[in-house]
Amino acid sequence: MTPERSPQAVLWDFDGTLVDTASVWRGAEGALLAALGGAGWTPEQSARIHGFSMRDGASAIIEYAGRTGEVDPDWGVEFMERHVLDVLPRTEVEWRPGALALVSDLERRGIPQALVSMSTEAILRAAMSGLDRIPFAEIVGGDQVANGKPHPEPYLTAAARLRVDPTCCVAFEDSREGRASAEAAGCFVVAIHFHYPHDSAHGRMPVSTLEALPWEGVLGEYERWVASR
Repeated sequence: MTPERSPQAVLWDFDGTLVDTASVWRGAEGALLAALGGAGWTPEQSARIHGFSMRDGASAIIEYAGRTGEVDPDWGVEFMERHVLDVLPRTEVEWRPGALALVSDLERRGIPQALVSMSTEAILRAAMSGLDRIPFAEIVGGDQVANGKPHPEPYLTAAARLRVDPTCCVAFEDSREGRASAEAAGCFVVAIHFHYPHDSAHGRMPVSTLEALPWEGVLGEYERWVASR
C-alpha cells in the first residue's frame, strides 16, 4: 500500500470491541433500575442500550422505571460509575477473541492507536489496570466530550488529539451507535458482530470476530475504499 493510502491511526471502541464487560454493565444497569424502584432488567434490554452514552443509557433506564422528569440522568451516570468502579477490581476483564493479537500487531507496526469509549475515563483506566499493557496514545472517555456516540465528536476528538485526519483512520466498533459515530467522523469502520450483525456499506467492513483477522485484510478493504473516494 502506498503511504498516502495507509491509515494514519487506529481508533478503538472499548466495551464489547476490545473487552467483554457486558456482565459488569448489566449489573450496574440493573442496580440503577432497582434503586429507582424497578426490576426485571434482562440481557436483551441491556443489549438495546449497548453503545449508548452513559447519560443516554441512564435516561433509558429512568424511562423504563417510569421516573422520567423525576430523576436527573446525571445522577444515574454517577450511580452507574460508582457501581462499575466498585465491581471492576473484583472482576477479571477478558479480551475479546483476537483483540490482543491485533492490538499488539499494530503496536509492532508503529501505528498510533487510541481508545474512543462512552465509559468515563476513570472506568477505562480501572478496567485497563487489570490487563496487560495496552499501547494507546490517547484515551477519549464519554466524560470528555459534550456529545456522545452516535455524534461524531468522540472520534473527531481522538483524531485531533493524535493530530491525524479522521478520514485517514480505521475505527473498530461493535455497536450501531459507535459505528454511526465513526462513520459520521469520516473513518473507515470495521464493524464487529457482538450483540447484533452489521450490514455491508461503503466504508464499512463487517466481521464476525477479530479472531484471526489479519491486518492485511483490513488494509485491502481500506485501500479499495480510499481509491473509490
